[in-house]
Amino acid sequence: MNARRWMDFLLPDALAVHIDWLRQFTAGDRHLLTQVLRSRTARLLLSRRLYKFHEIAVPERVKLRANQQWLLTDHEAQRALARRLGRDALHDWIRKAVRASDVVSLRGELGEDGYRRALAGPGLTVEGLDRDAFETALQRGHLGNYFVAVGAALLETTADSGDAFCRLRMRFAFSPGAWQSRPRGIRVDADELARRISEPASGE
Repeated sequence: MNARRWMDFLLPDALAVHIDWLRQFTAGDRHLLTQVLRSRTARLLLSRRLYKFHEIAVPERVKLRANQQWLLTDHEAQRALARRLGRDALHDWIRKAVRASDVVSLRGELGEDGYRRALAGPGLTVEGLDRDAFETALQRGHLGNYFVAVGAALLETTADSGDAFCRLRMRFAFSPGAWQSRPRGIRVDADELARRISEPASGE
């Protein structure tokens, strides 16, 4: 069976994909996933097909900790949460931006109320962020994507790297651009991050 037919057969309904279903499906061919992983083309086709369907239905995971419950929300809510966390993490640099053009860019991206909230703080202390990356995003007009990328990196610290459920949800919650540009190796106080995650959405 060629790759295209495998795609049509493997993904009759991307909204119903979850790891247990995938394990049952591949039980008859133990080498199927190995073959897919070895083929760059097959991996790209699978990623693109799945990404078109943001709402991938998943069973509730009772073992998720309180700071992981965001994994069960829809992707729009996950991106909004990441954006808010990214803004909080970049609070100091937002506050210190004084050039008129930078302030205009920040106000345009955050909105007047969001900009005031960002200035008011307090921010979220995160170690390992790159000031140059922030400045580059600011100058190139990519602030929205950068906020989400930083927030995605923060949320990633709450996910279990060895859990297929967490990996799947993390991989498809964010755009490829935001996911690939997320900062690596950041450090944040887990309790403070959990508190920020649990805060109700502000309606931004």
